[in-house]
Amino acid sequence: MGEVAAMQKALKDDQELLVLCNAGGEQVRVLDIFAPSPKVLVVTGLNAEKALTRVISPADAVQLVCRPVAAAVAGKPSRIRFITPKPITK
Repeated sequence: MGEVAAMQKALKDDQELLVLCNAGGEQVRVLDIFAPSPKVLVVTGLNAEKALTRVISPADAVQLVCRPVAAAVAGKPSRIRFITPKPITK
């Protein structure tokens, strides 16, 4: 997640980071990455039919392809969301 965040941070104002994940015969354009634990990642995005798709995988098995691209829509480019669980307080 850190490497993807660093790539996103380095983008110009008119760019967005295209992140693709291939799993189970699907190619998913990543919208957010959730780390429920250090060993598991849940990648959420859109498949080729633009259906919401989730890939749940061991973190060390996830392969992402990342590249900067021009923003698809004029205005604010999309950004990948990074979600980590909130610490449990007692």
